[in-house]
Amino acid sequence: MNCLPMPAGDGVRDDTESIQALLDSGLSAVRLPPPPKFYSISRALCIHSGTSLILDRFTVIRLSDGADSHMLMTDGEQSENISVSGGIWDFNNQGQAPNPMRIPPEDGDYAAVTHFIFYFENVKNLYVGDLTMKDPTIFASVFDHAEQFTVRNITFDFNYGKPNATNMDGIHLNGGCRFGRIENLKGPCYDDMVALNADEGRGGPIEDIQIDGLFCEGCHSAVRLLSRGWPVQRVHISNVFGTFFQYCVGVTRYSDEGREGVFDQIHLSDIYASKAPRLPVHGKEGGYVYALIWIEGGLTVGNLQIDRLHRREAVTAIPTLSVMPGARINVLGLEHVSQENGTGEPFPVILNRGSIGKMYLRDVQPGGDILLENHGVISQGESPENC
Repeated sequence: MNCLPMPAGDGVRDDTESIQALLDSGLSAVRLPPPPKFYSISRALCIHSGTSLILDRFTVIRLSDGADSHMLMTDGEQSENISVSGGIWDFNNQGQAPNPMRIPPEDGDYAAVTHFIFYFENVKNLYVGDLTMKDPTIFASVFDHAEQFTVRNITFDFNYGKPNATNMDGIHLNGGCRFGRIENLKGPCYDDMVALNADEGRGGPIEDIQIDGLFCEGCHSAVRLLSRGWPVQRVHISNVFGTFFQYCVGVTRYSDEGREGVFDQIHLSDIYASKAPRLPVHGKEGGYVYALIWIEGGLTVGNLQIDRLHRREAVTAIPTLSVMPGARINVLGLEHVSQENGTGEPFPVILNRGSIGKMYLRDVQPGGDILLENHGVISQGESPENC
């Protein structure tokens, strides 16, 4: 340990080699002491199995200008027992290449300019927590084929986009992720706070995920579920507080490519949310306006349960739940749902343009608006008058 070079942390010298030497040393716990200023890295740090990387809560580690790389990643092999805690991880997006989804690279090499604060692939038993993710260019963190993981106590500090505030997810799960808990996330993102996208990365089912405690104001969306063939199932989303200019929760397919979207056993509970205004910085002006809970066409949901959802709306007169044409829900249940409409324009609690096999409603309070506007098919359902 005494022979290893210690990082300077003066914000001037490059600390990459000295931090990487500590991570390669075989130490089970790598602790970076509080720096005089901040740690500066010029390429991705690689963390190995059996390693905890520990920073003080407000120690800054910053990606240097022109680095155009991830900040921290696994080594590409099957990894296990990794922990990352503490720190303000500053991607410094104004010093990196622009968001390739907005300004495509001239040579067409998207991979060369698509980088994240954290990229964890093929990892089991992973902990990420008690830290801040600051100013990414695109997604802040990506998990691909991660199993038995916990992400908790995360603050998102997204101040700028390059060139604009779009495509900036917080926690982004690619396919193959299972047995994960994501909890206590704070601060708005300029895309999904949490995205479960089963057909991205190498693709694969996303299963057995709990998301609990999302807090933000003026955020794009709380959670997006996406499937174009690989299933997303057994997901519980709870305790969401905030305002969202896209939707609060979206069950989506997004593209006509691939197979039908497949979802099952999706449970939303304890949602206290409403719409936020769209601002020019969001790049969404004049586009389609989404419901608070939005079910896209071209997909099938086996079972969707929504309970204890309460909406007090003053911004956008749009349904609380929309089921779009081409969407099929086998069983839809709503319990203890209320809405208060302060927009001056009526909107329904439920707008159905798809196909619902069985729908049951219990203690659904439309607040003087229409409970159900049905332009699709409901095969079996309780009468709205009895709810």
